[in-house]
Amino acid sequence: MSFGLAVGCVPGRCVSIVTVALATSLGGLSAQEKRPLDLNDPAWGKIVHYIHVSPPTADRDRMLGMLKTKKDAVLTKANITEDIVKIYEIHRIRASVLVRDVIDNRVELFFVLPPVKQYDRHAFKGMENLTETEARRITGLRPSQRIHEDDAERIRLVIRERYEREGYYFASVETRADEVARMLTFYVDEGPLVHVGNLRFRGNKSFPGSVLLGFGENLEGSAKLESVGGVFNKPFSRWSVEDDVQKLELFYRRNGYLDADVHLEETRFNKDLDEVDLTFRVSEGERYKVTAVELHQMRTANPADKRPPLHDKEDVIKEIQLAAGDYFSSVIINRDRRALERYYGKRGHPTARRYGQRTTSSLFRVLDPQFVFDPVKPELKVIYELIEGAPKFLRLVRIRGNESTEDRVIRRRVKLFPGDLMDVTKLDRSRALLDRTRYFVDPDTLALTRFELSPVEGEDDLVDLDIFVKEGETGQFTWGVGVSSGTGVRGNFEFQKRNFDITKLPSSWNPGTWISEIADGKAFHGADQNLDLLLAPGTEFSYYRISMFDPDVFRQHMDTIGMRVDLYKSIRILDSFNVDRLGGAVTLSRIFDETNRVNLTIRDEKVKLRNIEANAPTIVWESEGKTEIRGLMLSLALSDLDDNLHPREGYHFTTYGELVGGPIGGGQDFYKFGAAAEFYQPIHTDSLDRKHVFYTRLRLDHAEAFGSSPFVYPSERLYMGGSDLRGFDQRHAGPSQFGQPVGGESRLLSTMEYQFPLVSTQMQGTTRHTEIIRGVIFADYGMLGLDFNDSLYREPRLTVGFGIRIQVPVLQVPIQLDLGWPILAQETDREEQLFFSFRRF
Repeated sequence: MSFGLAVGCVPGRCVSIVTVALATSLGGLSAQEKRPLDLNDPAWGKIVHYIHVSPPTADRDRMLGMLKTKKDAVLTKANITEDIVKIYEIHRIRASVLVRDVIDNRVELFFVLPPVKQYDRHAFKGMENLTETEARRITGLRPSQRIHEDDAERIRLVIRERYEREGYYFASVETRADEVARMLTFYVDEGPLVHVGNLRFRGNKSFPGSVLLGFGENLEGSAKLESVGGVFNKPFSRWSVEDDVQKLELFYRRNGYLDADVHLEETRFNKDLDEVDLTFRVSEGERYKVTAVELHQMRTANPADKRPPLHDKEDVIKEIQLAAGDYFSSVIINRDRRALERYYGKRGHPTARRYGQRTTSSLFRVLDPQFVFDPVKPELKVIYELIEGAPKFLRLVRIRGNESTEDRVIRRRVKLFPGDLMDVTKLDRSRALLDRTRYFVDPDTLALTRFELSPVEGEDDLVDLDIFVKEGETGQFTWGVGVSSGTGVRGNFEFQKRNFDITKLPSSWNPGTWISEIADGKAFHGADQNLDLLLAPGTEFSYYRISMFDPDVFRQHMDTIGMRVDLYKSIRILDSFNVDRLGGAVTLSRIFDETNRVNLTIRDEKVKLRNIEANAPTIVWESEGKTEIRGLMLSLALSDLDDNLHPREGYHFTTYGELVGGPIGGGQDFYKFGAAAEFYQPIHTDSLDRKHVFYTRLRLDHAEAFGSSPFVYPSERLYMGGSDLRGFDQRHAGPSQFGQPVGGESRLLSTMEYQFPLVSTQMQGTTRHTEIIRGVIFADYGMLGLDFNDSLYREPRLTVGFGIRIQVPVLQVPIQLDLGWPILAQETDREEQLFFSFRRF
């Protein structure tokens, strides 16, 4: 037995190794004449006399041609190693090399090619939860590809790993070869899908394993573990468990337990092997305390730069939350670093990440904090370090990529102007305003707008702003069905075109050209207008509308005046009569910013009361037939919400006053005024970053007839019940006549809710949890009468109850279910405990 040089190869990697080879007789030569080529062989550096390939192959000449080692050339280790690697990569053969000395300092080489097995066909058997297409995709196989015996083991392991990652912990994969048919079959035994049952923790003294509704720090929620048990248990995967061990250690270290150690202590499967209980062992160690916090400010990265800082240290250090005596917390440290970035960002110091791939020497940076540990006690000093750089001013704004959208549409939302100090908070707000329009999105990457700063050559204090956009799809047709206990079943067919331009006509009158240019955004596109066409037929309420809104009708670009035009028809089927309404409205809006505006609206409607039944109130009979309602309304809206669709913090306030008839004309004379305020106050944020919110709403309305009208018209009166006063039937809380609601002219409504998360999931590709089910505990209060001094107005209604809000991800299907129980009610009221609303848009 002797040692020889060979190269071992696995997919993606080949390494030189010393192998053991038996010296055997080959080609009539004795074992003494020929030897394996090892790393210390004296043959290195000699001339290659001849190269043999054994056994001889049909493509011997081609193989010799691809070798780095050549006849009559010097024998080198590098060339031999490369040759063995190349033979494996091309032929999947692990060649070995023998050598024999000949005369005149020459040697003969023998590339020995051991026999290998290759299979012309392959198949998969036993797969139910993995398709053949998926199996080929993850293994890299093609349907007609030959499989080398070395690749078979790799393919088997890849398929088994995929099953294990999906929760099939006991899955096994075997290979069976048919040498005659040259067929290789992969047999899969999937086994049961294993879910995580219970999570147990041992040794955790400082944090509980879990808490009800996520109140307080806990290991399962705060560490954001993947291996979650309970009702919504996840599949068991050892890779997820390994990640969870690291997450637990990271959670402890974030909270000051810098020596914490966690490992999986026990896995206990049930008898059916489809559920496993996991036990983690925690060694917390001691919690480190901060003895001092320091701030070091430097003008530049040059240690020789001793200039005083631009901003007073006492003011800057106020932004730092961590203090001496606190326990170490990387969460607070990261929060402090962001606070320092905000402080300097407001004062014209953008960070390097704002510049894309460009860099400049005078940029602001917050360096990684320095930690000085006590050699004996679990204590440390934290030193924040930052490089101030120079404040920047904006020279110019360049917009790139808007092929159809007008520049003014984008610039209107940019809150920075040439010459302004580069306030980073305004930069972020500008990008958020552009993203909110949903005009620009890359269909391939789903990326939104990108803001990038560029240094100005020779001007250290100036920067240019580049805004990169890509025109997205702004036309949307949606359809669906909705149902609620207040308005019955209703279909919805809606076409919305955002970033519409009514003046940008197609280039020709050819219908085919119209369709293609509209689809490509070359026609009716780019002026920031919105067009909305809605058809919503229903069993109790039908509504049809054409609406268009231009936020800058006079082309002022900034601080604009918008105009909205609405044409609509509605049919409302009530208990004792029907209301048909056909009308239009024009609204002028003074838009101060994206959330605050003043509106002036004029409306003109033809209203008809029909199908009046015998038990209808007297005022309905007196109003039978058709009338005209013409009104002028002034309203104000102020809003500051963190999310317009799913708010968790902020406020929304509206107030209005409307004059109908009188000097404006029409068939009815009355006026209305009112105000409404909504407040969202977060009271707790759980370990999954989900907010518990206290929500309050207060609404006050008053209407009063004058002139020739003896009362406010029935369709314009105020009602309670249903969505605004749960626990009562729609419109059936308040004054009534003949058992039917007659409404009122003065109304007060208020609501208090405690909103809390129940079920959420982490969507693929995101780090935040998306809520699916949210719980609500509420109390609704209302008063309704002919005026504020009416005795009926002093008969309050009060309900308490609870409900849930269900939001199906991706499909965007909101479902509202509320159960309310009247605490204060009148005999004439009609109660209804369940209020529900389901809609699909």
